[in-house]
Amino acid sequence: MPNQDQSRTDLNQFKTNLEQIASAIPFEERSFSPKQTAEILGHRKTKTAALIASGALESYLDGRSRRITGRSIQAYRNRKLREATRKNETAQSGEPAAP
Repeated sequence: MPNQDQSRTDLNQFKTNLEQIASAIPFEERSFSPKQTAEILGHRKTKTAALIASGALESYLDGRSRRITGRSIQAYRNRKLREATRKNETAQSGEPAAP
């Protein structure tokens, strides 16, 4: 029977292997939990839930688990970046911001 230290080492090795496999999959093709999505975006879980509810982040149910695709996260980031770029350009030109 393996001891507790060996079991812990085996579990850590398994987690490391799993992370290596997951990192080989392109970000856009992976899916993430709301908690992981919040961490990726630097938001709280409540903000992420609001983004899902509003449709700003596309999600789906896999059994009872909510999943958000990397593609949806990247699209959200791109939209936010375009908005910020537009605001900066407008502020620098002195023109009123478009709605």
